[in-house]
Amino acid sequence: MRSATPILYADDATASAAWFGSLGFEIEFTHRFDDHSPLFVGLVSGDARIMLSEHRSDAPRHGLVYVRVDDLEEAAAALGVPAEVQEWGIREAHAVDPGGNRVRVAQLEETASS
Repeated sequence: MRSATPILYADDATASAAWFGSLGFEIEFTHRFDDHSPLFVGLVSGDARIMLSEHRSDAPRHGLVYVRVDDLEEAAAALGVPAEVQEWGIREAHAVDPGGNRVRVAQLEETASS
């Protein structure tokens, strides 16, 4: 497998794209079938991609995506949430995007076995 890309539902894909911008994502592309159709937005940050869709049939509401970042403290501050060690032992920041999707952010250290 080369990659997997989550598709998250967004009531307002433009607002959600701006929110994900605080984690370093940039808009890679946008698509509408016509001026009255829902918006579909592709985001990219390095090798990571997320798609946001206003199409109700593309993804369920209240999805969950796990994002790995280089600097957890910076990401948590940008999102306005604390970074805390979770009961499973990993330090993460938990936030909710404008579309109601849960976003977990972590800075995972590479290990010799990875």
